[in-house]
Amino acid sequence: DRFAYFPEIDLHHESSYSVDHAGSVEDYPQDYMTRMKSVAHHLDSCYKGKSIVCYTHAASVALVSALANEPMPLDLSFKFAPCGIYYLEKTDGSSWKLIA
Repeated sequence: DRFAYFPEIDLHHESSYSVDHAGSVEDYPQDYMTRMKSVAHHLDSCYKGKSIVCYTHAASVALVSALANEPMPLDLSFKFAPCGIYYLEKTDGSSWKLIA
């Protein structure tokens, strides 16, 4: 039944990253920001020299900030984008740079 709506899903895919939960409820936005920093570190260390595409349903600007090593306030003053398309680039030995 799922194939009727999402024919591109690979049911045998194994994720390269899993979220480490301390509990069943995330302290938002602090824990979310911390998790995005962890995801950014994972992407940076596991995909050196590769092109990757990331997509998210919301709040993607937090991941972009973490990749670009930009400070993120850990309170509700941080504005989240409902969606976005970002192009980042990294060359050897440098930080991620937001291109577009």
